[in-house]
Amino acid sequence: HEQFLGNSLKEIAYEKAGIIKKDVPVVTGVENEEALDVIKDACKKNNAKLYVIGKDFGFEITDKGFVYKGILGELKDLEISLFGIHQYKNASIALAALEVLTELGWNIKPAHVYQGLKKVKWPGRMYVLSNNPLIVLDGAHNPEAMKKLKESIQTEFSYDRIFLVIGIMEDKNISDMLKEILKIANYAIFSKPKYSRAADPKILMDLSDGFKGKKEIITPLSKAVDKAISLASNKDLVLICGSLFTVGEALSYLKPDEFKPDI
Repeated sequence: HEQFLGNSLKEIAYEKAGIIKKDVPVVTGVENEEALDVIKDACKKNNAKLYVIGKDFGFEITDKGFVYKGILGELKDLEISLFGIHQYKNASIALAALEVLTELGWNIKPAHVYQGLKKVKWPGRMYVLSNNPLIVLDGAHNPEAMKKLKESIQTEFSYDRIFLVIGIMEDKNISDMLKEILKIANYAIFSKPKYSRAADPKILMDLSDGFKGKKEIITPLSKAVDKAISLASNKDLVLICGSLFTVGEALSYLKPDEFKPDI
């Protein structure tokens, strides 16, 4: 939302730091020094104790899952049900926040952590809907998120080809998003969800000049999804992404009983 938050990490960090309250602890996973300096200044002004990933807490990925190296101690052999290596960092930030709550008197035990991480579900984030063919949905909607999605797909799954169905909001950095995800696609179908902010698929097509695979425009989104699934073999991967609006509409189409569309 650069039109509201600013065009640099420093500007965005300043707006985000507005949530920091007087005497209330802050946990951050921000690693960019420029943005982190802004958060540190805001914490200092509000007398808010700051816990920073890589300094006050962190994690180590292992064969069994990951080790959380926390503010109060370590938790070993943690398993998380979500796909994507970036989820280890996200989980560690959440665990640091839990430790802060523990210090404030909340009764949170290690057993709660182990159970919670194993049971966590996040439809729309590296969400595996089917294995025959493999269908993955992810709501990544900026270049950095697309990069993480690309890396996670490459490391977490085995496949022959990727059939991409993508719909992006018109106010996003469409060009850079496409540059990331098209690197791993073999066939791209440009579409759009039924939402006023959705970009015209023709824009996506025009910004995909460097893509060497096959590509086409198909609307509505339901037909785009059907086409991708019909082309994919049992060894291929169908990736639906570009926006949470795209993912939400696809989920409500593919599994209407579980993901009912908004009325």
